[in-house]
Amino acid sequence: MSGMSRGVRQNVVSFLADRNMPVRDIADELGVSPETVRRDLHNRPPAAEEEPAPDEAPDEAPGLRTGPEGLILPASLTLGQDLRLIASAHRRPAEDVAEELIHWHADRIREKWQRQMDAAAS
Repeated sequence: MSGMSRGVRQNVVSFLADRNMPVRDIADELGVSPETVRRDLHNRPPAAEEEPAPDEAPDEAPGLRTGPEGLILPASLTLGQDLRLIASAHRRPAEDVAEELIHWHADRIREKWQRQMDAAAS
């Protein structure tokens, strides 16, 4: 997963850390050093002070927002450039490319976790 923009990496690091993935595993998965992961975690914005009530909590991952059009990505020049580049190279709409990439990376992470659980169970 190396080569992603800093903003995307920081979001992925935060997402994985919030799911209790160890720093070293996050670093290995993203192809960065553990120090980079620690720095990303140290520099992430503080959590909102008020959490929504359980019956009002959105059914989405922390840091992800949705609107009438679907997923809302953070305003990032680099992220937009990266997405347009990939969409252009694949000659497909940016939304389709983003969805495919997200699913592909999530599947790789699930496969890795499953291998780790299988190894631990052996």
